[in-house]
Amino acid sequence: MAYSELFLDSNRGIYIPKSFAELIDPKDWSGFDVQDLDVLRAGPDHESYWDTWQDVLDYAETRDGRVLHQDGDLWLVARDKAIEDLNKYFEDVHEYETRHGDAGDAYAYCVQDVDAEDVKRQIDATKLQWDETLKFYIDVPALDLDVRGLDLDRVIELALDVFQIVPGSIWGPFEDGLVLAGFPVQEIETEVPQEFDVIVLDLIGDNGTDAYIPDGGRLAYIATDSVWYAVASVKDLQDAIDAEVLAEV
Repeated sequence: MAYSELFLDSNRGIYIPKSFAELIDPKDWSGFDVQDLDVLRAGPDHESYWDTWQDVLDYAETRDGRVLHQDGDLWLVARDKAIEDLNKYFEDVHEYETRHGDAGDAYAYCVQDVDAEDVKRQIDATKLQWDETLKFYIDVPALDLDVRGLDLDRVIELALDVFQIVPGSIWGPFEDGLVLAGFPVQEIETEVPQEFDVIVLDLIGDNGTDAYIPDGGRLAYIATDSVWYAVASVKDLQDAIDAEVLAEV
């Protein structure tokens, strides 16, 4: 889809506003009064010519939602549609970079030094759970994991054998298990698709979409609170622990 269309080229110079007023059908536009067109048709010698033209540039809109943009040439730009489509593109990029397994797998090689104290804290942690028989809340292990007498270092080694990289946020992973490490994404860099040309990006501005697009650039930056976590699921880790203990018998 073309989001920008050349309406009048810069060769018309100071007569672009006059030509605009003479060419358009007011019924196809909103955002200005018919009297404004009379001022523009009067030409640059009218005392309100440039002020009126600035108002038209700021507020004029076609019935199909396009607006005006002048950078020497005069353009018709489907600004709102471009913003909508760009945000959908950024949403898809964000979804891939923060939820798709292929993106997460890139962090697997970063899981090396595990904080043993944090692992111990997770294993020892409890949570309140309602006991239907006793009719009150009791403390139960937060992780339903039986280390079966294995020392902490060995439990960590087994967890490193079975962990998976799973998505989450700054509040924690979306899946339960023993968390070995976390990798905040913070910012995603992506290239703006070519169909969004410099005319469109210039009109939208740096912060007109859900991503930051530096002025004149083709790269966009998506801020996120997403985090990739290295998590050993309770089932997989328990199976590994049970197999370890059985092998020692």
